[in-house]
Amino acid sequence: MYMTVLRATADTIKNAEYMMDFDDGDYIHHWLTSQVHTDRADAQILYRIIKGPEAIYLYVQSKDTFPEKNIKRAGMELLKSFETGDPGDRPVTFNIFCSPNKTIFCPDSNKSKKQFLIDPAERKEWLEKKLSPFMSNITIIEDHIDNMLIKNGKKIRGAYFTGTGKITDLQKYREAVAKGFGDCKCYGMGLLLCKG
Repeated sequence: MYMTVLRATADTIKNAEYMMDFDDGDYIHHWLTSQVHTDRADAQILYRIIKGPEAIYLYVQSKDTFPEKNIKRAGMELLKSFETGDPGDRPVTFNIFCSPNKTIFCPDSNKSKKQFLIDPAERKEWLEKKLSPFMSNITIIEDHIDNMLIKNGKKIRGAYFTGTGKITDLQKYREAVAKGFGDCKCYGMGLLLCKG
């Protein structure tokens, strides 16, 4: 897997040929897939937007190197692009923005639907279940709910987690990182970032 880190600042945006809409998940999804000329699932693209006080960062994880051809045109600069390594059998810190939910049955409609987990204990249990196949000694340090704005002003609720753990199965770790966690991956959720 490869990680590409892009940054947009006031200076880079000023020289852009077109404006990126970092608040529109549909827009970012289509922009990413247009760069790789395939759909997001085939390219195994996961991404995350992190907004800082001075810049907007776009982290893109993909199975192949991400093309650089339109980065400047989009008002961004390439900070780094690298092949992701394995953390090895050692403690890591992790962070993830994802959509933890459970499936519930609605008797009125006779259908099942997904419901976001509001209860912190349920969110903790959900994340530990996702991480436990490849991680032990899991400690969640931070867990807070945030919203991500997508097309037409509709907001998707997500949870931001940070924590620590120890990788115990590298193959399962690689598979989980490639697939991501939870729903709404095309809206910038589910990318697990680990640092050894």
